[in-house]
Amino acid sequence: MTNTNYWGLTVLDIAIVVIYFIVIVIIAIRAARLVKSRDDYFMAGRRFGKLIQTFAAFGQATSVENVTTTTTMVNSNGASGIWAMLAGGLVNLPVFWMTSIWYRRLRMLTLGDFFEERYGSKRMAAFYALCQTIFFVLIAAIGLVAMSKTVSAIAAKPVSELNQVERVEYNKALEREKLETADFELLSAVQQKRLVKLQELNPKKEYSYVNENMLIILVAFITLLYASIGGLAAAFMVDLIQGMFIILLSILLIPFAIAKINLQFGSQGALGAFETMHKVFPASFMEIWGSPSLIEFSWYWILGFSVMIVITTAVQANQMTACGSAKNDYTARYGFVSGMLLK
Repeated sequence: MTNTNYWGLTVLDIAIVVIYFIVIVIIAIRAARLVKSRDDYFMAGRRFGKLIQTFAAFGQATSVENVTTTTTMVNSNGASGIWAMLAGGLVNLPVFWMTSIWYRRLRMLTLGDFFEERYGSKRMAAFYALCQTIFFVLIAAIGLVAMSKTVSAIAAKPVSELNQVERVEYNKALEREKLETADFELLSAVQQKRLVKLQELNPKKEYSYVNENMLIILVAFITLLYASIGGLAAAFMVDLIQGMFIILLSILLIPFAIAKINLQFGSQGALGAFETMHKVFPASFMEIWGSPSLIEFSWYWILGFSVMIVITTAVQANQMTACGSAKNDYTARYGFVSGMLLK
């Protein structure tokens, strides 16, 4: 069960992925049986309880682009980078407590319907729908690309298994790295021209058993399949499963990270790992409110960004479905606020 096959994954890894996709398809088929009207398709009959509503809000607020953005910001700005995710969420909780009931009481299917009703204009509703479509296409694209690159890195090819074409490009990448580490002024004219040419070619150094484009197409197709067949009920049930795994895997990362730090730096225990972090990183990296050397997330940036998020909250298309599908007003409020707090 632990032998690696030609995909670079173990049989157990592949079995878990296959089972996951099978479960998603089964959920879509079962949810499709409950779809009898537009209200069933877009709002799941407004029958969801607190558990589904909580993980629906959590799932809609937690996605791949959040992970990549937060990781990048923390890597470059230290602890203050966490405000790239927290700034809007924490300040928005009181706002969500009030607005979630409003969406539930509108009794509409989409926010496009609200814009048409509010302004008496189908053109306004169409313009809003177009803007939200562009926004979600971009978000989906970012998520799919990040997912494919993550899986590709997990299923990386060892150098010994590269084919002839890949090995040639790999060697060019190594040559480029070697030239870039040297002082450009000390390189000969031939080496300088060679470096410029290699930088233009931008050869790949890492290869994977997984074709990123095919993986994106596959995942996009399965997502489209269960969403189009089962509607909102299928989407929220998948959010429930994914949300539980996101929380579980996030917690499991912590002991592995501590063990990695202790192994690399010779420290011991959880406290030892944190002591090592304080020794290795500059003091500015531990400033949650930013510092003179890392001023991107200052208190006034956090305040300004939070206000901006509060103002734009009301027009996010997913607000209607995340709140309007609850079985009653209190469930809508409880589910959405608890889901955002859980994030």
